[in-house]
Amino acid sequence: MMDSRLDGLPADALAFVQSELQAGNALLAVMPPPPGIHASLYVMLARPCSLPPPEPDTAGWRFGLLAPGVPAVVVLGAQGYPSDPEPEPEPAAHATRLPVLQRFERSMAIDYDAWREGTSYDLDAIDQALPEQRARMLDRLLDTGLQDWRDIEAVDRIGGRAARRALRRTWREGTPAQRMAMLRHAPHRVTERQRVVALVEALARAVLYEGLSECLDEVQHCHPPEVIRALWAALQRPEAEVTVHCAAMLTHLHGLADEPFDWDQRPFFLRFGSDDPAERLAAQATLRQRILVHGIAARAPQVKG
Repeated sequence: MMDSRLDGLPADALAFVQSELQAGNALLAVMPPPPGIHASLYVMLARPCSLPPPEPDTAGWRFGLLAPGVPAVVVLGAQGYPSDPEPEPEPAAHATRLPVLQRFERSMAIDYDAWREGTSYDLDAIDQALPEQRARMLDRLLDTGLQDWRDIEAVDRIGGRAARRALRRTWREGTPAQRMAMLRHAPHRVTERQRVVALVEALARAVLYEGLSECLDEVQHCHPPEVIRALWAALQRPEAEVTVHCAAMLTHLHGLADEPFDWDQRPFFLRFGSDDPAERLAAQATLRQRILVHGIAARAPQVKG
């Protein structure tokens, strides 16, 4: 059954979105774009599209991905013409005079620059909202399923019993990416023990663009023995992007690199993602040997000259 939010899309755009949903993607929202974006609407999906969009067939429409590698966002828009003037950006002073609900909903339509810069939703609008307006904001966020870190940050900012209940449910039932977003943007909702357990679970399941990078950022500051063991276990995973980055983090945490990913050692790290199992095992043995030697050297008494 087709989602009613997709009613009215041109046939080629609708077919593309439906193919994504059939492939296991999920629809988060259909919404207008923010001011200054020359398009008619956004269709936001839970994760990046698996295939590039085909050439559109419907006259008067064009559609495509917002930008390569941008997670969870698809842009669908009316056909522009060379003679069309560039849209006038909305003056900031006027934007701040908009009703808080309208300001907040506009801020939820994330464009490429906002995604790249890590721009939050309009948190000032939340702070200025009345209780009933905050309740409507929360309903709007819950409709999207709290898939993005901005959703979790905003729900935490809204506060109240319903928001706390939603965050607890997200922590209990959510993906590694959602839990990592809570660790960063709602850390006071999580105990230290929950944090460690979540990091261990993410190292066993998370992949690039779906929680792995955020997990490793947290691991840099939280790495009890349990997490270190999980990093070693992650080296056995089949995904090269996981094993390469976990090897780099182990190298850093054991004092063999100044950065979480030392680019000078990249050729060594790439061995952990080799298609050859023997090469992977050899790389792991080399890393263990380096850590052992470094530890012995660090414990050795210093000879004074």
